[in-house]
Amino acid sequence: MPRDKERLARLQSGMANAGLDAIVCRLPENVLLLSGYWPMNGMSWVVLDREQEPVVIAPVGEEECIEDGWSNNTFFYGWGGVDDAPPDVSVARLLEETAVRLGLSGRRIGYEASFETIAPPYASGEHHVSARPANNMLNRLFNDSLVDVTAIIDAWRAVKTGVEIAALRRANEVAALGLEVFVKAAVPGAKESEVAAAVEAAIYGKGVGYRGVRRCRGWASVMSGPDQGAKAWYQFLTSSDRRLQEGDTVLLELGTVVEGYWSDLTRTVIAGRAGERVREGYNLVLEAQQAGIDTLRNGVPAEQVYDAARHVIEAGGWLNMYPHGAGHGVGFRYHEALPALSPGNKEPLQAGMVVTVEPGIYGQGFGGIRIEDNLLVTEDGCEFLSNFPRGLLETGA
Repeated sequence: MPRDKERLARLQSGMANAGLDAIVCRLPENVLLLSGYWPMNGMSWVVLDREQEPVVIAPVGEEECIEDGWSNNTFFYGWGGVDDAPPDVSVARLLEETAVRLGLSGRRIGYEASFETIAPPYASGEHHVSARPANNMLNRLFNDSLVDVTAIIDAWRAVKTGVEIAALRRANEVAALGLEVFVKAAVPGAKESEVAAAVEAAIYGKGVGYRGVRRCRGWASVMSGPDQGAKAWYQFLTSSDRRLQEGDTVLLELGTVVEGYWSDLTRTVIAGRAGERVREGYNLVLEAQQAGIDTLRNGVPAEQVYDAARHVIEAGGWLNMYPHGAGHGVGFRYHEALPALSPGNKEPLQAGMVVTVEPGIYGQGFGGIRIEDNLLVTEDGCEFLSNFPRGLLETGA
């Protein structure tokens, strides 16, 4: 990716404002933030001094990935070879050498102590987390100089740079490759799991090589019909062996990561043809989503997006079927901590934030309908980063 001078300047200015002399991070999403490099295995570190280029410490084998970032200072250690030292020993040595070189002894050092939900590296099947061994190592190196800056990092991540916005547009374009297959696959007789698998296969198969993409993945969940669909607002859904029936609502929740940047999209199609009540519900959700989108702009309290969508659903008489908020931040993670488009959140939106807008309705015997898009907040409105059609799609039409 191109060198992100804007991000580096923001980071170092933010550190100065927070009284931090340096930041040390290992979580892949924060390594990406600080260096533009998305780790393969989650065993990489970044040290960012307030006045110098970021220093990356990474295992041998990730050289090509690091070239995608914008750090010119990288130190490698061996990992997995019979003659290699244990990673914690090698990393501790390189971190100590970096601290000496940058003169960090006794200075105020920020680190990511309070992240509970984390985004994976590319090798997500068995990735490494920052836990007690890593924290013990940092405490040995920096003693009482460490400061938990999780909340500060969340705030930095919430407002994207031009380079990051371009990366998120590309992530949404790759996700659309999966959405195209979803519409074709969600036909009566297909299993939920088969539809989800087809979507993920399309993202991986067609996404690699799309506009220079080398690494991408999709996480697809399909929930259908009057009972499964009613649960489609739960966190992290499970596609089953249920076969789609004529007239079913078929809801796809889709997280897509492209070179470390995430999109979060939902579409609902009808297997076969829609009944009148389903058609009414779909049009209401689409109207509610548009109402929420129409409120997006710099300075608007986050709760107003929810209020606008809720008002439409309430006026239509479906409020008892709308159980969740209107959206959230997205970008360095599938679900970012900031902002939350939820009732009671009066924090103002800022230009440069990327959010989802995703009202929905769900009910036993009815199913589930949700429409979700990713949007960039601007000074006077918003821009779609996702461009897949939002109108009612019937696979039997």
